[in-house]
Amino acid sequence: MMSGDVLDAEEPTITLGPEEIAVPVDHWTLITTAPDSSIPMVKIGDRFHVFTWGGVLVRPGEQRTGDSFCEELEGGTYCDGIVRLTGRTLDALRFDPFDRTQNTPVAVYRRPPVGPQDSRPHFSDMWPMGVYYDKELKELLIFDASDDRVNRDPTTGWYGTGGWYGTGELLISQDSGRSFQRGGRILEPPIRIEEWQRRREEFNVYGITHSVATVSPDGHYIYLYFSWLDEPSGKVGLAVARSKIDGKETGRPGTWFYSKDGRFGEPGLGGEPDILIGGINSFHVSYNTYLKRYSLIGTTWGLPLQERGYSWYTSTDGITWASHGMFWRVNNDFDQPGLPPAVVFPTVFSPESEWDGITTQHNYLYYAYVPDHDNNPGYRELRRRRLSFTKEVTGLTP
Repeated sequence: MMSGDVLDAEEPTITLGPEEIAVPVDHWTLITTAPDSSIPMVKIGDRFHVFTWGGVLVRPGEQRTGDSFCEELEGGTYCDGIVRLTGRTLDALRFDPFDRTQNTPVAVYRRPPVGPQDSRPHFSDMWPMGVYYDKELKELLIFDASDDRVNRDPTTGWYGTGGWYGTGELLISQDSGRSFQRGGRILEPPIRIEEWQRRREEFNVYGITHSVATVSPDGHYIYLYFSWLDEPSGKVGLAVARSKIDGKETGRPGTWFYSKDGRFGEPGLGGEPDILIGGINSFHVSYNTYLKRYSLIGTTWGLPLQERGYSWYTSTDGITWASHGMFWRVNNDFDQPGLPPAVVFPTVFSPESEWDGITTQHNYLYYAYVPDHDNNPGYRELRRRRLSFTKEVTGLTP
């Protein structure tokens, strides 16, 4: 650039590298139907930790968690749970803890068996969606989407017919994610579950179904982005809540507030948020240190096949978003027959960062690859592509 020239604009762009296997298939497929949600990452000390949800083999002495969450497969009983992968690099991720005698991962969290600890027969709180690590307290928080399912399909035995009621829950670990305890409910819709049950044919899926954590522009708050689904009112898409980073109260129930009308004033338990981007369903949000703005990679499900793919948005304040269009045209759905292989649940990791809420110029885009959702939707692989950002000069003013 010549002396005296002024940069008119910098239009950011995305570059994708070739597809590759992120975790060896023979290792990854020790769990089933995973990932079926986002795959949050955090670096603690010199090790990366990745969490995912799936069907995990029930080991001798473990209890089944309930009919809603278990399935009899070849090799044993698999019940839903969260597992952890660790490694000193992102190329060496392996399940940990791992039971070598049974050749199976050990779940770091399962909901309690239906009974005295939790009588809800169809409530799941095992979809890890966002993560935050407090270095001072050495405390790891997972923010997960949950659902209450009320109807069971008599043919398949699957709970979820007629939709489900989605909330946000908190899990807490004091041992870097080797085990978790429940921390309580943090987000809930304004219509309570009793009313939703009476009107479920009207609402179908209602509430929170997906979430990702990052930080506020000033670094004082956790921002939790989520998909808000309220089809009767037409409010469907991306929303956000925040909790102040404040010692032992960070992320706890009662500290979350939805963004509505330009301010975080709506209570996370029973309030109602604004929709920031309509129609967004599966997505990942991070603050990008290279772009110095927020980056969102997301998709809208249900579009005609030729219109499907992943689009990119950026924001300077985390509230108002600018669209940069679709950067990867690919099938992003596996709920309809006859579709090509699916790419779902995108998450952006950077080897240079300490968690997926902060990305850099050079990253990886991780995702679930579903090769045959017609005959074997539970078989998925964890794949990735390099993802880099650039800032291109679009004009010069002498």
